[in-house]
Amino acid sequence: MLKKAAIERIMLRTWGLVRSRPLVLGVSGGMDSMVLMHLLRDLDFQLIIAHLDHCLRGTSVIDAEFVQQAAQQLGMECVAEKRDVPTYASDSALNVEEAARKVRYEFLFRVAQQRGAQAVAVAHHASDQVETLLMQLLRGAGVAGLTGMDHYWLPNQWSEDIPLVRPLLQVSQDHIVSWAEEHGIDFREDDSNQDLAYFRNSLRHNLIPLLEQQNPGFQQRLLRSREILATENELLSRVTEDAWAQVLKSDQVGLLVFHRGAWLGQPLAIQRRMLRQTHQKLAQTGDAKLDFSAIDTASDWLSAAKQNDRLIWISGIQILLEGQHLVFQLD
Repeated sequence: MLKKAAIERIMLRTWGLVRSRPLVLGVSGGMDSMVLMHLLRDLDFQLIIAHLDHCLRGTSVIDAEFVQQAAQQLGMECVAEKRDVPTYASDSALNVEEAARKVRYEFLFRVAQQRGAQAVAVAHHASDQVETLLMQLLRGAGVAGLTGMDHYWLPNQWSEDIPLVRPLLQVSQDHIVSWAEEHGIDFREDDSNQDLAYFRNSLRHNLIPLLEQQNPGFQQRLLRSREILATENELLSRVTEDAWAQVLKSDQVGLLVFHRGAWLGQPLAIQRRMLRQTHQKLAQTGDAKLDFSAIDTASDWLSAAKQNDRLIWISGIQILLEGQHLVFQLD
């Protein structure tokens, strides 16, 4: 169930947030974010409402006006901006979903930085988590990808000191609907949520109902599996940190150098995680994708390379074998 006391306890005690500092809340105007806005207002958090018009549908201007009016009626500041996501997606060679996510979070964290906010909050819930886990599973993700979304994410790809928090992540959508109906929360319907051309919508309306019909309770079991994988991923992350410290020889801008023998002495699972970490540190853009085939290519090359061999890898990164050292550098 959705209980204000439980949300309050998580935010104040578990996450260490306070009522005296601003909290940026991303509000689209949909049911989930409108419920969270009213809930956090009732808990006396100092909210700054942030709304980004993605220009993805003809009613987006009306949605922006709705959010601004709702914030004003509740006596809260609202920061609203517009971004032409379709054009940005085309120019950046991203699909619309990826482009929308990128510009939305950049906007939210920019507002948080400008306002001195203690955190950015969004309204993802348990049903969103199920969809994310299935998307990752179908894409062939490893343990890290199958941990889904974090309740409290810091550091994150947008900030080293402002966390991203998801207060509703353990609340089902059914409970959010019930809460909205009980409290008479007004919201805007997003017609694009019915468009099956979007992968997430196809999962939501087709695959998940079918899986639930064939395997009643599968969503809860999937969420329990996520909790198990999350704790195992924490252990693997600590092991990877220790291994990284052992194999790293030099860390410079655009250049990482490792001891080859120490690298190859690590278990394959840890080598793969170090490749991901290397890519993350060196890639010229945070949007660069690193799939398993790229990791496999690099892993095979590292074990078979001869002196002065060179691999033109991915995201503008090349790998060289110089003496006993593996050199990763931007081309």
